[in-house]
Amino acid sequence: MKIVSIGEVLFDCYQDEKVIGGAPFNFFYHIYKLTSSAEFISRIGNDEDGKSIINFFKKNNISIKYLQLDEKHSTGIENIKVDKNGNPTFDIIPKCAYDFIDLNPKISKLIESDTSLLYFGTLAQRSTVSRKTIQSILGKNIKYFCDINLRANYYTKEILDDCFKKVNVIKLNEDELKIVSGLFLQAHSSYNHRLKN
Repeated sequence: MKIVSIGEVLFDCYQDEKVIGGAPFNFFYHIYKLTSSAEFISRIGNDEDGKSIINFFKKNNISIKYLQLDEKHSTGIENIKVDKNGNPTFDIIPKCAYDFIDLNPKISKLIESDTSLLYFGTLAQRSTVSRKTIQSILGKNIKYFCDINLRANYYTKEILDDCFKKVNVIKLNEDELKIVSGLFLQAHSSYNHRLKN
């Protein structure tokens, strides 16, 4: 069984430290540590942060076969502030390399011939390029796991609706469930109200 994850790898920047993160990368990394049989698809900048990610991959014997290098856009950054109650707020820098994941023959072949389950989220779909890449590899004869990892305004009802229609497993926390319920149940309720009137 080969599990593949696609989406953002970035640096989580706290006040006093900087660590590699991104939900798709974190998921992949745990699966890889457990099974040694997983692949990660993303895009990083040709910059110091990108080099740090490549070094981390090589140090941990992780393949960089599906890690695209972007000459124009920088590696992803997410600035995180934690309040006195431990609640984080996220400032996610737009137009980073992972917003431009390109669908190439290597990715298509991986999904078509060597993938049992594909994990993806919503943040990388904030951009047209990565969204088209992710949406184009859905609907294959494999299982799909979608992490509804809602951040800022980087999602739409349409994106969520496309995800819900094509996945086998959806992961979301209680706060995200409230948001999703509001988007879909409120629209349904409004539609029924118009019918009655």
